[in-house]
Order: sequence, then C-alpha cells, then structure tokens
Amino acid sequence: MNDSWRKLLIFSLVCYALAFGLILLSSIFAFSLENTLEEFQWGWIMAQTWSEFLVLAPVTQAWAVLITFSLVIPIQSKGLTGTSFERFGSSIITLLMFTLAFSVVYGIAHPRAANNRATLEFSSDIARSLWGSAQDAIEAQDYERALIDLDQYVGVVGESDEAQELMRNVRRQVQLEAARRSEGEAAEARTAVSPVRDGVAGAQELMDRAQAAHVAEDFSTAHYLATLALSLDKNNDEAARLAASALQRLAEAAPDKEEVAQAAFFGSMQEAKESLDRGDVIHAYDALRELQEQYPTDGDVARYLAIATEQLADLTFFMDDVQHALELPGTTAFAFINASDESTREIVFIGKLVRVPSGLYAQHIEVIRFTLDGRLEYQLSSDYGKFVDSKPVDSESANNYFVLTVLDPDNPVAILRPTVHHGMEDPATENRLRISPSADELWLLAVVSADPAGASITDLVRTAGSLQEYGLVTEPIEAELLFRLSLPFTFLILSILVLGFSWRYRSRYLARPPLGTFIVVPLAPVVLLPAYLLLQAAHRILFSALLLWAGFTLAIVLLVAVEGILLAVALMYLALSVRK
Repeated sequence: MNDSWRKLLIFSLVCYALAFGLILLSSIFAFSLENTLEEFQWGWIMAQTWSEFLVLAPVTQAWAVLITFSLVIPIQSKGLTGTSFERFGSSIITLLMFTLAFSVVYGIAHPRAANNRATLEFSSDIARSLWGSAQDAIEAQDYERALIDLDQYVGVVGESDEAQELMRNVRRQVQLEAARRSEGEAAEARTAVSPVRDGVAGAQELMDRAQAAHVAEDFSTAHYLATLALSLDKNNDEAARLAASALQRLAEAAPDKEEVAQAAFFGSMQEAKESLDRGDVIHAYDALRELQEQYPTDGDVARYLAIATEQLADLTFFMDDVQHALELPGTTAFAFINASDESTREIVFIGKLVRVPSGLYAQHIEVIRFTLDGRLEYQLSSDYGKFVDSKPVDSESANNYFVLTVLDPDNPVAILRPTVHHGMEDPATENRLRISPSADELWLLAVVSADPAGASITDLVRTAGSLQEYGLVTEPIEAELLFRLSLPFTFLILSILVLGFSWRYRSRYLARPPLGTFIVVPLAPVVLLPAYLLLQAAHRILFSALLLWAGFTLAIVLLVAVEGILLAVALMYLALSVRK
C-alpha cells in the first residue's frame, strides 16, 4: 500500500485554502454599491465567496489531483507498481471521501449562501426605497410619515450615525408640529369663549355678557368675562362682585377630586368599550393600556384589556417583531396563485419571507385579482405581514391569513396599514389577507420557486408535487433536482480523468520535474475551469432535454445510466495510463 493518498489529502487542503483566498479576493473586487449597501458589504462578500467556492470545488479538487500526481510523486515512487488498483486504490478511496464531503457541504451550505446573498441585495433595494421615501416626506413636511420610513430603514439596515441624526431632526419637527397644534387649539378655545369685535370689547359690554351668563348659570363664562371687565376697569365694583359670586357658585357646584377622577375613569372606560364594540381594536387597546397604568388593580380594565389584546393579535402585530425577524436571511421575490375560481385569479407577490420560531414574516406584499378576460378587480399592497395559521373554521378550508397592520408601541402615530390601490376596501378584511397554503406549504413554495438553487434537496423533493396547485411550473425544480443528483458524479469523474491524465503525462525526471511543469501546473485551473463549466452545461442541457422528453422518473433512471457509463470510461482511462 502506498502513501499517495496522504499527499493527495495534504495538497487538496492546500488547494482548497488557496482557492478560497482567490475567490474571496475576487468577491471583494466584485462587490458593487449599485447592488448592495455598504453596510452589507462583508456579509455579501462572504456569501458570494462561499457560493462560488462550493460551485468551483470540483475544479479545485481536480487541480489538487493534477499537482499531486504530476509534481509531487516521483516516477519511481515505492508502492506505485503492480496493478492499477494497487497503484490508485487508496487515492480513489480518498476521492470518494472528498466526493461525499462535497455532496454534504454543498447541499447544506450552498443554498444558505445563495439565499443570504439574495437577501442582502433585496434588503438593499428596500432600504434605498425607504430612505428615498423618507427624504420625499421631509420635503413635503410630512414628518410623521418620514419617521415611520426611517424607523423601517433602521430596522432593515441597522443604526447608523446619518440615520440617527436625521431621525432626531425629524422627531424635533414632530414635536414642534404638536406644539403648534396645541397652541392653535388653545387660541381657538379662547376665541370661542370671548368673541369680540375687532379683538376689543368695552368693560360694560363684557359686564352685560357676564351677567347674562350668570343668570344662565354658566358660571365659568361669567367668571371669565367679569374678570376680563375688571382688568379693563380696576374700579368696577360690580365686576368684582360678579366675579366673586360666579367663583363661589363654581366652588359649590364643583365635585371633589375623587368624583372627578371617577367620572374621568368611567368616561374613558365607556369610550374604550364602544371602540371595542365597533371593531376599532387599536384605539381600544391604547385607551385600555393607558387606563391600566393609572388603575393597575381594576378588574374591569384588566378583563377588557385581555379581550383587546387577544383581538389585536389577530389584526395587528408590532414593528419590533417584524424588524427583528427580517434582519435574518430568508427567501426573496416569489409569486403564486392564492385563490381562483371559474372567472377570477388572485396572485400574491412576496418580496421577502423569513421563518422564525414565532412564525412567518413577510416584507413587501402585493395582491392583484383579475378576471379571466383581463379586467382588474382588486389591487392591494402592504409593507409587512405576519402569517397566522389558525384552526379550520369549517370543514372546507383553514383560516390561514396574513395580518397586514403594524403597530409601533413607542410611537402610537406610526401605524402602517395596507394600501388599496384599486377596488373597494372591505372593512371586515382590511387588516387581513386570506392565504390558501399553510405555513409549511408557503415556506416551501417561497424557497423553491424564488430560486431553486437556494433550496435544499429535501425541500425540492417535498415541493415538487404541489407546485402546480399554486400555479407554478415543476420543470425548473425537477431540473435542479437532476443537477444536484449529477454533481457528485461530476466531481468524481473529473477528478479521476485528471488523475489518469496526470499519471500519464507526469515528469520523467527522477530528481525534479522540468521548469515548464512548475509553470504549467499551477495555471491548470485556467484550463480546468472552462472544461468543467462546459461539462456542467452539457449535463444541464442533456438532463433538461431528458426531463422534457421522458418525464422526471425516467430522467432519473437515464441520469444514473449516463453517469455510470461516464464513470466507467474515466476508470478505464485511468487503468490504461500505465507508464514504463
């Protein structure tokens, strides 16, 4: 038994390290701010590096085989005599182990890397859109909308000095707007209490109006007008007497502090319950939460707050939840037929879908429903959505839906509602979008239809049979499955062919290879790369043609047969590469 397998193992690891470094360097130069934000630079570079590294792993392995058997092993090495199995058996077993490792790592890591790269590019597009929308809102002096957009931007990109500074400026503008509105309301109230001609009224006119208000038992107005008359005429004893009398009557009629508090509590509770009854759950929830802070031990407040919270969970969700979820990688840009009948079709597009332990969260949802003759019936869009997978409400269908209204607990004004672009808005369903597939089905649809290369082989197998139900073609998924099944064969066949070539044309020198070999062998990837890409393209064309011609099952049988023949040819070439 020879030790060629040890040398092959060592130089394989060296070649993989060199290839990873070169691909990393290439990814750094390939990064472009036109596609991805600077904040995502290293995330994108590493995702690109791992994706390309795994795609080109067969070339790297073939390069390692070429170096090992053309440069490292001398022509009279011990143990490399006898039958072909005795010469190459240990090396072939090593290549089989590399093939197995490649298949496992590619199946796990490549889909994740591809998804991460697509997610970062999609998040960059969304962030640019939010930043532009915020700038437009600031120019239009719609500061509340600008604050909502900036909150979303920070949720997507993370905190930055520029975003934080702009948010502080916008918050100051919001506070100034609120202060101006308060001053305006106070001025309107003062004007309503004391309307005067040209802003000035005489003391006698004010006294007449004060006496009329006192007779009508409007003591607060009487006191205000009498005091105003007294300020115009300091010696008006009648104005002083009338002001004192009105103030005394107000004191006699005013309830004590406890009665005022009870009345205020009763009014707030009635308003909250009325909001709950008419379906305005958001307003009811805010009012009841404020009451609970003031009356934490009140049983009625706690009971109605629990009811509002339960209903709120079915109609809304919080901004923090969706932003934290969407910071994670998911799948991007896919569409499916959500519902259809004899006359209409409803199509749903989802920009990004993320699966976390708490459920499914979506970003940028668009819905369009049209008739079969092309007439648009309904169009809706929503910035975010949370999937709710409920128990069946009847024997025919499950109550699966997206909640489309988002609340910000730190900013009650920041309520994101879906936008109806066309069609009549249904108050009963304005916060929801009913979804045909279950949560598991929706996730699988998203993964395999958005980018089959970014799906695991188990997801591809599980989803292949249900795609047509949601208006998606199965051929791209089946073609990707065939390609994944052919990858281990391609990896092994290319390595064995290069092994036979290296052994046949290795150096004839006993001491060292010639200088030309030192120059040519390190540059071998320049030749191996296009050869591998050509072989890979030939595989895709061949098996896609077999898929369309013979169907998926027969295509798998033919794939195994063709790969078996190619493997036999490669082994035969290796066996015949004996050198004297």
